[in-house]
Amino acid sequence: EPILNAILDTNSIEIAYQKEGKTPEKKILSPYLLKQVDQHWYLIAYDNQNSKLIKNYSLDKILSVKLSDEPYKHDSTFNAEEFFKYSYGIYHNYKDTPQKIKLEFKDPYINTIINYPLSPYQTHVLSKDGKKLTVHLELYDSWEIVSEILKYGASVKVLAPASLAKKIKGIAEEIVKGYK
Repeated sequence: EPILNAILDTNSIEIAYQKEGKTPEKKILSPYLLKQVDQHWYLIAYDNQNSKLIKNYSLDKILSVKLSDEPYKHDSTFNAEEFFKYSYGIYHNYKDTPQKIKLEFKDPYINTIINYPLSPYQTHVLSKDGKKLTVHLELYDSWEIVSEILKYGASVKVLAPASLAKKIKGIAEEIVKGYK
């Protein structure tokens, strides 16, 4: 509630934020929005002190929240839809270039991928015989998209980029080794 109120009232906040296995850090943030991804909540906020960038903060890592006397930093260029355009899930990095991903799905997931696209910007083509669906995405390379592809098992194949196909193949080989 204090975070939501700070967003609505455009107030800066001071949080204690603790990443896994690290010492808690004090951060002064200008909160912009809350976003839910896979039952996890995140704060999207401008980092007033360190990076001077808009970043994601997992709510479960926020130990405390209080209002800050620091002025609220409003980035007039921030647009949530554009910020997450190349994200699958929550991952965003200013330094990354989105990769063009080409996937090939077969049943039983063809209708699922058509009716519930992996991205709002997904394009796809169904083969004439209806047995293969080619999906085109442009997303950041992240563990989130790798995990999503693995979820479909043998019913999906990465056609591009080669680096993503290699990563998926390597993980699949490690899975097989675990069952020998």
